[in-house]
Amino acid sequence: MEKISLHMIYIKLKPERKRLKEKRKNITQRDSYKILTSLFDTTTDFLYLLDERGTILKVNRAVLNRTGYTEEEILGLSIEKIFSPASQEIFAQKFPVLLKNKVNSEEVDIVCKNGEIVNVLCTGSIVCDDYGDIIYIIVYQKDITNLKRSEEKLRQMDKIKLLGQLAAGVAHEVRNPLNSILAITEALFQDIGDNPEYKIFLEHIKKQVDRLSKLMNDLLDLARPIYPSNFHKESLYTICKAAINLFKEEGVSQKHKINLFLSPEKTFPEVMADSSRLQQAFLNLLKNSCQNSPEDEEIEFILSLHDRKFVKIFIVDHGIGIPIENLQNVFDPFFTTQKGSYGLGLSLTKHIIESHGGEILIYNNNPPPGCTVEIMLPIANEEIK
Repeated sequence: MEKISLHMIYIKLKPERKRLKEKRKNITQRDSYKILTSLFDTTTDFLYLLDERGTILKVNRAVLNRTGYTEEEILGLSIEKIFSPASQEIFAQKFPVLLKNKVNSEEVDIVCKNGEIVNVLCTGSIVCDDYGDIIYIIVYQKDITNLKRSEEKLRQMDKIKLLGQLAAGVAHEVRNPLNSILAITEALFQDIGDNPEYKIFLEHIKKQVDRLSKLMNDLLDLARPIYPSNFHKESLYTICKAAINLFKEEGVSQKHKINLFLSPEKTFPEVMADSSRLQQAFLNLLKNSCQNSPEDEEIEFILSLHDRKFVKIFIVDHGIGIPIENLQNVFDPFFTTQKGSYGLGLSLTKHIIESHGGEILIYNNNPPPGCTVEIMLPIANEEIK
């Protein structure tokens, strides 16, 4: 019988050991790939793989879900194509730096498919082979939109506070001369108002005085605090109906049809609110939608439950929409693209909604045309029975 030595056993088992080692290596590589793929797809932050020219090779689901683009639409694009114009300039300056220094971080703005702007902290890192050649570029983006909104809200509050101090300081001095001019104009109407030669001038004076009076009232409204201690439980359905009735008294309402999608009052939750101020906010939005829509175009006014804590209101028009470069400025005081407007309506509306603990957004419809105003308000007692 042949005697088997340990050396012979080692020689016979060596190929098997090599095969098992290779198998374990393959399993490890396969598992690592699965883990990395899972992490790439399930992370809630935005991840991109780019080539050295900045062309998008792969994105994770979070990018698609947040921006509204499909893979077919976004793959093959240069990543700068989904940036705002200002962020495209940052990309042009910083991308060459990234290729040399391997890591770079900047705040940039992404433009979603519907025109909404998403603020992100963007970090890029290059991956090279053993020869130093770029294989691909990894881009990681952290959504900081809510943080930027909070910062902007604080800045807006400071602006409004300053504006309120200014308005309160000059209101008395301005109103007295305006009232005098108006009184004199009314007296002139009594004496010479029937004379066609003077009537047109008197009407013009009265119209301009009314405009200045409205401006002063809007400034004071914008600066006037809205105290939660004055809120009461109110039916949101009733508030919306009241706003629509007020809207029907406006001349512009005759040129547009309002489609109402409201749940019955008895099943819809209440909100803690100053009813008259919310009516004013909704009226401003309805008027704004009509002013930016062709005649006879329908306006949709929709109420829906978001969850057990919030209700959402949508006002949807199918007009010209808002240029992307203006979307971030529409709530700024005195920002307007309409002739004869002071640009305070949306600022006042935002002030009212946020004073009620809510949020307001404006974005272009996808697909076009038109835009949507989305409002979220907290439900009274945060519960639905």
